[in-house]
Amino acid sequence: MFFFNKKPKPAETPTFNKSLCFYFQVHQPYRLSDCSFFNGPEHTNYFDGPQTCRNETVFNKVADKCYIPATEMFLDLVKKNKSLKLTYSLSGVFLEQCEEFGEKGKYVLDLFRELHQTGQVEFLAETYYHSLAFLYSKFEYAEHIKQHSEALKRLFNAKPTVFRNTELIYNNELAE
Repeated sequence: MFFFNKKPKPAETPTFNKSLCFYFQVHQPYRLSDCSFFNGPEHTNYFDGPQTCRNETVFNKVADKCYIPATEMFLDLVKKNKSLKLTYSLSGVFLEQCEEFGEKGKYVLDLFRELHQTGQVEFLAETYYHSLAFLYSKFEYAEHIKQHSEALKRLFNAKPTVFRNTELIYNNELAE
């Protein structure tokens, strides 16, 4: 039965406690040098050494183009919007390079510290080297996670409560 003379009740709008959380992966691999095992024992530094500074050059370039402007922007955004939440997965190798590569690396670390201090940023646990160690050795894998958590504690006084596996790889054995 329809009653056209009655006004319909306005639909109730549900209220939600809204927040938005972004997730970012930050990893800066070490570049391999041009040395080769076949060049003899004097050429065993497979990672780019201080003589070429290629790793530092790449780090500084990425810091200028990405790490610094993006982190400054997000720092400004979280200060203006208390419902904005950010989650970062900072590999141990990235953190090492921040510590190793002078004032620019220190500045990047300081920006992440300031972000964390807002209370709106969480750091995830992961493998220190952004590795696939789980496929090789469960013991080594656990050590990499422990090493990464210790680095987060030392650098940010952060204790991760969520784990993110390399490349977001999942399997049931790992979940257990």
